[in-house]
Amino acid sequence: MQKLFWLLLFLICSMAPAHSVQDNCNCQANIDSVYHHIRINYPGFQLKTGKGTAIQSVYSEARLKALKVSSPKDCQKIINTFLSWFGDGHLGVSYSGDVFKPKTHKIQNTPVWPNLTESVARRFLDSIPHPDSLTGIWESYESFYKTLICKSADDKGYQAFLIQTINQNW
Repeated sequence: MQKLFWLLLFLICSMAPAHSVQDNCNCQANIDSVYHHIRINYPGFQLKTGKGTAIQSVYSEARLKALKVSSPKDCQKIINTFLSWFGDGHLGVSYSGDVFKPKTHKIQNTPVWPNLTESVARRFLDSIPHPDSLTGIWESYESFYKTLICKSADDKGYQAFLIQTINQNW
């Protein structure tokens, strides 16, 4: 009986550190990684940081705060505070728990015009006796996409049909 007691005590003690390590995160390494990626990939980095003295101070302060943090949610707060210095709504991190869920492409309920080309769209537009000001071929800035916009069949709204895009996941 005494051997069983010591065995259970040993197992419980050896499992406790393993469990607490799983809940911990290396926040300082996370801050370093975020800073590294921003320096390399963020187009506004040079513009917003200039010679880098202010950003170095903010970065150093975030690293010091990160030493006192072990939970991912607390680390997320520190990283977001660090990123808020840039004053850009495009930068941020989020914590979604332990499970990474990859993005899935959902099928859109978008009207489709098979084999639509710009010449087909122009012929269709020429056949409309009195088009309004929204009906036509619309192209985004820098030609990311080109669409045909026309009245819906019920005349209560508009439909857009994709003619051309550089994004194959559109």
